[in-house]
Amino acid sequence: MPTLALDTPQMRAKIALAKEYGDKVKSISFAYNRQLRSIWERHLSLIRKAIAKREYIEPILDSLISSLRELLSQVIDSTIGLAYKREDLDDKNIISFIPMMAAQCNVSYYDDTLLKYKGILQEEIDFALENGYTDELPIFLDNPLAYLTLKQTGLLSFKDSIQEAGKGVSYSFGENMKKLGISVAALAYANAQFSIWNQNSAISGYFGVRNSSYPCPLCDSYAYRFIPMSEGMVYPLHNRCVCSIVPVTQSELSL
Repeated sequence: MPTLALDTPQMRAKIALAKEYGDKVKSISFAYNRQLRSIWERHLSLIRKAIAKREYIEPILDSLISSLRELLSQVIDSTIGLAYKREDLDDKNIISFIPMMAAQCNVSYYDDTLLKYKGILQEEIDFALENGYTDELPIFLDNPLAYLTLKQTGLLSFKDSIQEAGKGVSYSFGENMKKLGISVAALAYANAQFSIWNQNSAISGYFGVRNSSYPCPLCDSYAYRFIPMSEGMVYPLHNRCVCSIVPVTQSELSL
């Protein structure tokens, strides 16, 4: 099993650079959340008006998903741009790497997930209308479980009505979209990095470093573990993972 030569000025500089760009990826996620909130509030207002007028809300939901898809596309473009900048690639080289990018670097990869979340939102709205929460719809949709817990009613029936929730999927559309933005940024960046490194014969693999103080046994278990390029990109390790990744050359390994 090869080990990493970590205690060298060159490796310390590479780790610092990885964390620096990891922070930049997090900044993109923070910006996404601000724009997500604006898009959500605008469409929620339209939904409330349509319900009051007894109009169909399906076109509004379609517009919401379309707007969020465009926002996710911007997140992907921004994080891929960071990967190019980190590797100091010029425009000519960037074009050559585009066909090699993983599926996670294309917004269409997330279309099924967006449709699933749209279905959850529709079920949330239906439940609110059926149970007389129309006047408090924004509060309900912001956090349905907290709302129903406070009301001390309808919690079990609500969970039963949301068919797609569970196994990492929240009962809240807004919460799902927040998580998705963080995941998309991390996935696009990590896979863009891998695609670039994979074209460099000098790079043998990579390793991850913690870039958060949040307790995570999984991230701790992978930290500083050498992963050969043949195993593909394993990061992010979980939803909301913010670990940074560092490329390794053969000369930085010892057997």
